[in-house]
Amino acid sequence: MTNKKVIVIVSDIFGSTPALNEFALAIADGQQSIIIEPYQGQQMIFSCEQSAYQYFTEHVGLENYVIEAKRQLSRLSDVDVVIGFSIGGSVLWQLSAQAPQLLSSDLNMAFYASQIRNMTELKPQVPIELIMPKSETHFDVAALAKKLVTYPKVKVRHTSYLHGFINRCSDNFSLQGYQQFCQQLKPLVTK
Repeated sequence: MTNKKVIVIVSDIFGSTPALNEFALAIADGQQSIIIEPYQGQQMIFSCEQSAYQYFTEHVGLENYVIEAKRQLSRLSDVDVVIGFSIGGSVLWQLSAQAPQLLSSDLNMAFYASQIRNMTELKPQVPIELIMPKSETHFDVAALAKKLVTYPKVKVRHTSYLHGFINRCSDNFSLQGYQQFCQQLKPLVTK
């Protein structure tokens, strides 16, 4: 008999959405999944990505999201997998250096966590895999990846997709990318 795993997903600026819940179900395959989001359980509905970004920036911010994620993660025990998207991935990056005991000792993944570019002085204390987008508007993805791959606990994977490709709410959603990563993640998170 296998023990159920605990899979934690740290959301992007959209928070907990039906699309994110669908993703959690797709990869968890019967395992327990918990979504950490920045809006204290309030289901947010944004008209577009820009309004979600503006709301998050004005009402939450990265540092407050880190505090909220710490609070929620500290209530959990035996976390097996942690996956963060966009700002959620940047939260993971910060926690991997400043509160590594709250994360998985084996599998932490940050998808298109663009704010890492402003926190390159942080050195992860647990393994973390960064899934990088093809490109970003505000910085050189390849240059950032080249720097981060030198950190002992960091693995970098490049994709041919854009920032937000897994989120159905994002302008850059890619069904092909979504399906590809669901197929790749499912055996990793359930093994």
